[in-house]
Amino acid sequence: MGVLSPLINRLVIYYSRKSNNLPKAQEKALIRILRNAKGTIFSRDFGLDGVNSVREYQERVPVNHYEDLQNYWEMVEHGAEQVFTNESIFHFAVSSGTTGHSKLVPLAKSFVGNVRKQQLHAMSNYLRRHPRSSILSKRGLAITGRSRIMETVSGVPCGTVSGIMLETAHPIVKRKALPTIDTMNIEDWEGKLEQIIREVTNQKVGFIVGLPSGILAFLVKAKEMMSDEEFRFLSDSLELIFPSGVNYRMYKDLILSTIGKEVGFLDIYMASEGLMGCQSLSDPDAMELFTDQFFFEFIPYDEYLEGDYKNRMLITELVAGEEYVFLVTNGSGAFSYVLGDVLRCVRSDGVPQFRISGRIKLTLSIVGEKTTQDAVEKAVMDVSRDLGATPQEFFVTAKIVDNLPRYVWAFEQTPQWLAVDKASIGKKLDEYLVQNNKLFINTQLAPSAVVFLEAASFQKWLSERGAEQGHQKVPRIIADYKMVEDLLEDS
Repeated sequence: MGVLSPLINRLVIYYSRKSNNLPKAQEKALIRILRNAKGTIFSRDFGLDGVNSVREYQERVPVNHYEDLQNYWEMVEHGAEQVFTNESIFHFAVSSGTTGHSKLVPLAKSFVGNVRKQQLHAMSNYLRRHPRSSILSKRGLAITGRSRIMETVSGVPCGTVSGIMLETAHPIVKRKALPTIDTMNIEDWEGKLEQIIREVTNQKVGFIVGLPSGILAFLVKAKEMMSDEEFRFLSDSLELIFPSGVNYRMYKDLILSTIGKEVGFLDIYMASEGLMGCQSLSDPDAMELFTDQFFFEFIPYDEYLEGDYKNRMLITELVAGEEYVFLVTNGSGAFSYVLGDVLRCVRSDGVPQFRISGRIKLTLSIVGEKTTQDAVEKAVMDVSRDLGATPQEFFVTAKIVDNLPRYVWAFEQTPQWLAVDKASIGKKLDEYLVQNNKLFINTQLAPSAVVFLEAASFQKWLSERGAEQGHQKVPRIIADYKMVEDLLEDS
C-alpha cells in the first residue's frame, strides 16, 4: 500500500477539485436545487417553478429564520411529500439545542452524494500538504452523536448530522470506519466510549473526527483503558485530527500531550444543515465554504441587527474585514434561512475566506460592552496559557448582584482549575477581556465571578436541553441567566 498511496492520493485530489468560477458554481448549485423542488408546495407558494437566476430567487423568497418556516417543517415531519423537494426525505438532522429549542432539518437523498464530495474535498486538503501520506490505508474514527435518536410521527429517523454522515458513508469508506453503527448509537456516553475503545484497540487509526471535547474525552479514556503498548500503537498510526463545531485551539495542547506526539489538525465547518466548509489551505486560521453544493447569501451583521435585510449579498460581493450573518440553501429543498453563526470575511479576493466570530444571539451587552464569543474564547485561551490549565468546557453569562452587573464564568471541573483561586481567575479574565474588547474598558461591571461545575451536573443540564452527550456544542455565551440559574446556584 505504501507504493500505491501517492497514486491514490493524487486521484482523491483530482476528483475532489472544485470549480474556480464562484458565481457560476453558486448559480449552478441553486438551479440544481430549484430543479429538484419544481412543483413542490414551497416552490408553488413562492412562485419558484420558472426561476432561472439567483436574482429572481432572491426577489421571490424573503429572508427567513427557521421558525418562519414552521408550517412547512411540520408537514414534512408528519410525512407529507413534495413539500420542499421532489426527492424522498430519508433522515432528519437534530440540532444540539443548547442555545434554544432543537430543530429538525430534513435531509434529501442527494444530501448523501453531496456530503461524500465534501468529505473528499476536506481530506484532499490534507493530502495536498502530505502527498505521500498513507492515511487512506488506515481506519478512520468518528466520535459522533447518534444517527438514531428518535423518529418523527411518520417514522423517519432523526439524529445528529455527524452520525448520519457516518451511517451513510460510501461502502468503501464504511468498511474502514470506526466505530460500528451499533456502537455509535449507544445512548450512554461512558458506555459508548468504552465500546469504541474496545473496537479501536490494535487497529491502525489514521484520523479522528469529532468535536474537540469529544476527541479529548476519547483519548483520555483510551489511555486509562488500554495498555501502554496498545495506546502507543494507536497514537503511532495517527496522522490527523478533524475537529469541528468549536474553536479547537484551546484543546489542541491537551490533545497533543495526551497523544504524546505531533499530529495535524484540519478544521471542518459542520452544522445540522451539513458539512459546509473546511480549513483553508493558504490560511490555517480561516475557512472556505463548499460553494459547489450549497447556495449562500450574506447580510452585513450591523444591518441584520437593525432588522434591515435588503442587502442580500453573494459570496463574490463580500468585503474583507466585515462581519456577516448568512443564509444557506443546503440542497434538501429550495428553502433558505438564517443560520446562527456570524462570519468575518478575512479575504475576499480569489476564494473568500472566513472566521466564525460568534453567534447572532450570543453577545453579552449588559452595559453596552458588546462582548463577542471571539473575545470570550481569546480571554479563556490567554488565562489557560498563563495557568497551564486547559478547560474541558465553559461558558459565561451575566447577572445583577447588589445592583451591579457582573459576568459569571462557569468551568467544568478539572484538577488544574480547582487548584487556582477563583477570584484570581476572574481577575485575569477581566484583564484579558479589556485587551480583547475595547468597549469593555471603563464599564460599570463588577469583577467577574467564577463557578466550577461538576461534570455530571453539567452533562445533565446539556442533555436536558436536547444535546447529545459528547457531541454538544456548548454555547460560549449564554445571555439569558435564567437558562443556567439552577445549574449555577446548585454548584
